[in-house]
Amino acid sequence: MVDSTQKRAGRVGEIGEEELVRRLTSELTNQSDVLVGPGDDCAVVENSEGEWFLLKTDCIVEGIHFSAGTNPEQVGRKAMNRALSDIAAMGGLPRHALVTIAVGAEREVAEVEGWYAGMRAAAETFGCGIVGGETSSLPTGGGIISVALVGTVEPQNCIRRSGADLGDVIAVTGMLGGSFESGRHLDFVPRIREARFLVENASLSAMMDLSDGLGSDLPRLIEASGVGFRIDPEILPLHDGVSPGQAVCDGEDYELLLTMSQDEWSKIQSVWIQKISRNTADPYWRYHKRDRNTDRFGMGAFSRGMSEVIVEANSEEEMIEAGKRLGESLKPSSVLALCGQLGAGKTHFSKGLVSGIGASELVTSPTFSLINEYRSGRIPIFHFDFYRIDEREELPSIGWDGYLDEEGVVIVEWADKFPELLPPETVWYEIQILESGAHQVSRR
Repeated sequence: MVDSTQKRAGRVGEIGEEELVRRLTSELTNQSDVLVGPGDDCAVVENSEGEWFLLKTDCIVEGIHFSAGTNPEQVGRKAMNRALSDIAAMGGLPRHALVTIAVGAEREVAEVEGWYAGMRAAAETFGCGIVGGETSSLPTGGGIISVALVGTVEPQNCIRRSGADLGDVIAVTGMLGGSFESGRHLDFVPRIREARFLVENASLSAMMDLSDGLGSDLPRLIEASGVGFRIDPEILPLHDGVSPGQAVCDGEDYELLLTMSQDEWSKIQSVWIQKISRNTADPYWRYHKRDRNTDRFGMGAFSRGMSEVIVEANSEEEMIEAGKRLGESLKPSSVLALCGQLGAGKTHFSKGLVSGIGASELVTSPTFSLINEYRSGRIPIFHFDFYRIDEREELPSIGWDGYLDEEGVVIVEWADKFPELLPPETVWYEIQILESGAHQVSRR
């Protein structure tokens, strides 16, 4: 028998969000009136009269989903609209909301009132009302807003993630990319009206909302449906000034991602829905990038969002020591992406990572060699530098896919040149030089 403490070993940051959710929900059992449990945008339950209800909860955290000093009403709108977007993704309509707010004692009352005003306005836009909730204090600063929603959906209009079929068109309801830089993550409108039009006028096979980004959410939909996909970056619908890589990786677009047959697409096609792909029988995308978590082939991506500062180093030694502490906790198949300007300290941080894993080789920058290997530690280390790589097609020539398949640690400097080539489990670190001269390492 496996000891429960062994089964639950590991820290949250080490196992990642996907694995944490899997562990938390793996032993849940559903009652007979639960039609859809964990794993979709909403849970679906049926009452004794045959009515279907959508259940959803979502939260935003200061420093992760919004910055201190952000306009309070915008913060409130975002908190409510995120949950409303999930109701839209199931083809439903929102009815009632419960709101929980947790703040420190020093928080200005006017700011909390502004949050509530924004939530109320967002809910009322779609005929939804806030009917209660909870308030709580935090031991330190910061703020948390949690929204629980109840919605309704007709059985014939309820769309799940798991119905995509071979040959289906993959489409989105709007442009992608640049959400944080532009501020659109605060002002987006949940696609409830669009979803209702679609479910009432087309036969959709699958649908979900794009909260974590196309590169993270599309593989989830495809995995749930058991098919593959190809994406052509040249026809991705992009906001002005946004690259295909940003459209794939940025996240918080809050458009709807949906699939339908080619015949349905021909009927429903209109100016506000953009075709981006077609599902395929072979699970490859254009660059044939392997997703080692699912043993399928899919996009590699990361969610930009806010960053968590993990260290400020005032010397090369402190930077190396910070990397060493992190290296001591790394496990096989870890992938670390290091970004930052020239001279920011990526290689010194890498030296620490290598030291923490216990490798004894001399660590040098792979700028010219492109890849350095260190195999004397407890785990093999493969240290890449993308700085001098001009085209992504150059990577296969240095064995990129082969190194990803090894049970080692992959470190990539200048990874943001080709973010779409990294697997979803990649942990991204931003290294920058502050005005004080200190080197700050942040985890995205």
